[in-house]
Amino acid sequence: MTHVQIAGRIGEHAHHVPARRLAAHHIPLRSMAGMIVKRNDGRQRISGRVRRQRGRLQEINRSVTRNALQPNLIQPHDRPCSDNLWQKRSALSECTCGDRFSWGDTVLSVAFPWTGGSRRPDPDDTETSYSAQTLDAARHARATVTGEILDGVGDAVSLRHLERRRRRLLTIALSVISTGLGGGYVLWLIDNGLGAQEKYEQFGTIAIIMVTLVVTVEAIRFALVLAMSLTTSLARKPIPIRAHAGLKVALLITFVPTSEDLAVLERTLVAAKGIRHRHPGVFDVYVLDEGDPQQPDTVRKLVAAIDRRPGNRVRYLSRGGKDEYHQKKGPFETRTKFGNINAGLDMIRTDPDLPEYDVVMGLDPDHEPMPEFGERMLGYFNDPDVAYVAGPQAYANAEDNVVAKLAESQQFVFHSLIQTAANAHGAPMLVGTSYAIRRDVLAAIGGIQPSITEDMATSFAILPQRNPDTGRHWKGVYTPDLLAHGEGPASWGDFYKQQNRWSRGAMEHMLFGPFVVQLLRMWRTPARIVHYLLLMAFYPVMGTVWLLGAANVAIFSWYGVSGAVVSPASWFLFYGWASVSQMTLYTWARRHNVSPYETTNSWGVYGMFMSVITAPVYANSLLKCLFRRPVGFDVTPKGAKSRGDGWFTFRLNLMWLLFYIAVTVLTTLRGWAAPATLMWPLFGALISAAPLLVWQLNPLFVAWTRRRRSRAATEFEMLEAPEEERAC
Repeated sequence: MTHVQIAGRIGEHAHHVPARRLAAHHIPLRSMAGMIVKRNDGRQRISGRVRRQRGRLQEINRSVTRNALQPNLIQPHDRPCSDNLWQKRSALSECTCGDRFSWGDTVLSVAFPWTGGSRRPDPDDTETSYSAQTLDAARHARATVTGEILDGVGDAVSLRHLERRRRRLLTIALSVISTGLGGGYVLWLIDNGLGAQEKYEQFGTIAIIMVTLVVTVEAIRFALVLAMSLTTSLARKPIPIRAHAGLKVALLITFVPTSEDLAVLERTLVAAKGIRHRHPGVFDVYVLDEGDPQQPDTVRKLVAAIDRRPGNRVRYLSRGGKDEYHQKKGPFETRTKFGNINAGLDMIRTDPDLPEYDVVMGLDPDHEPMPEFGERMLGYFNDPDVAYVAGPQAYANAEDNVVAKLAESQQFVFHSLIQTAANAHGAPMLVGTSYAIRRDVLAAIGGIQPSITEDMATSFAILPQRNPDTGRHWKGVYTPDLLAHGEGPASWGDFYKQQNRWSRGAMEHMLFGPFVVQLLRMWRTPARIVHYLLLMAFYPVMGTVWLLGAANVAIFSWYGVSGAVVSPASWFLFYGWASVSQMTLYTWARRHNVSPYETTNSWGVYGMFMSVITAPVYANSLLKCLFRRPVGFDVTPKGAKSRGDGWFTFRLNLMWLLFYIAVTVLTTLRGWAAPATLMWPLFGALISAAPLLVWQLNPLFVAWTRRRRSRAATEFEMLEAPEEERAC
């Protein structure tokens, strides 16, 4: 049996622990490789991971001393590392949890320094990533973060906090501090930075406009901080329960052959064949094909071939050639995702040979479901007031693609905090990449709602409604269990297309859709109103801040009138403390990250960076929305259908870059140049140019990733001791 020797510097203890015993504690191999590693030949290597992992090793040391047979004293953690490096290595994996853990006959000696205390095991802690021998084991761990499925606990959905009481109090304290400093900064700026009365007498309307711009921007920023604080404090996860037997479920997978790769669909269908469900019951998978005139039977043949494999039934439906399902407007609008889904539902409803399903589930064709996809979502429908269940989104290609990596990190706040906070109000947003809805509820609202963001619009259509059987409002449930792994935008063009569609759909619904009426119909649940006001304001607020900032620097470059007159030292002091508190809260909340593909213990810098540099896209969407420019449903290309980038992709960035360069030159020529006055136009130019820089530096990122993986492989090879030198 493989053994690992854990040697402590407390006295002269040295314990030989079976490898499977160590695997039960989920100690990452790559973390161990970063400790003070002693080989049998006496060599050692010291790395910077000591401080991060020594407490966990000390806990194992003491647990083995107390009782070598007591299992799982240290709970599994919730974030897997990637094992892409080791998928082709049969002898050794980067990860260590799972039943197939093996190093052959290798013996390691791991020494750790004494720090005077150990880290208390916390079953709800997701601060440090767990490890897994294979990616499959890692995915399974992320699919079960809400805990074991319970039987016999009643039908009502129960919630629990994401963390223990002590940490929850610390989170609330950080939220209060962040909100207080942010609000204090705005009040200080209004009280001290508006300037003397002479400024208004001299410049009149221009001075008033500049002051209004500054105050508005800072007030909006404070509102975003307040929203972040509220969601962090309210975050909750549901307790999974076993679904009732006999449930009839239809899983719908939309597919657009002209924009999505057939190989991607095949992988998803193969995974869907293995989705578990409770018997007796029905679980059928439907492919809703938009059709390809060039190859009309390709998808049908693929579905037929996969259906012959063991597992769930896979069926094929297409609205191609059926004029009644191709409308210019309405529920069956052509070339739209909602039109495709509604057409499929109507074909199922009118076919007497098909079952009458209780629940409709949905997946994007690039999202491969886990076997737990059905059993961990469907149990919440035991509660008669649950209308839908939504799951998180993660990009499996984030390990190898810089755009996907940045795009996934940007989603952290929504999927890890906002959605879990919405559980407290029973109002999470439906997410179209993985979801489940009662069929009766869909029929009552007229199907999936017509919108380029159909999932969001459908959520708003459901939540104001009441359950006719109980008289209570329908509610939704968000589970942080990662039950489907997707593919993110692989190029900047794909990312811009995705963000433009999301932001434009939200703005259209908020400004010109039934948003206000739907909120008024929720007047009995004010918490839902506040939640969705803060949530829906994100895209227009980000676009507004960008446009107001541009107007501010443009007016200053000509008139030389500043909206705020404060000393740079005072401004940096107040603004710095407010920003540091917000960054601290953001970083503290990162331990709830649902993605298994981000770097271990990352601070979320990629996500913050991506949110900032996407502001010009949101500003563009806002202007198009206000001027009522037409918009269509653009599918984000996947797999081989994804297109590369060119200079034309960044035309919006180049336009804003030229604008800020011109403002900087004009400010200098008119004599207003100073470090404080040039900071903002230069900052705007940097934001505009950032995607271009990342695009040009992408080959360096790929090379760095390969070197990092090669270095990791070398570390593990160094740990393999020859059999003749083995010392037990």
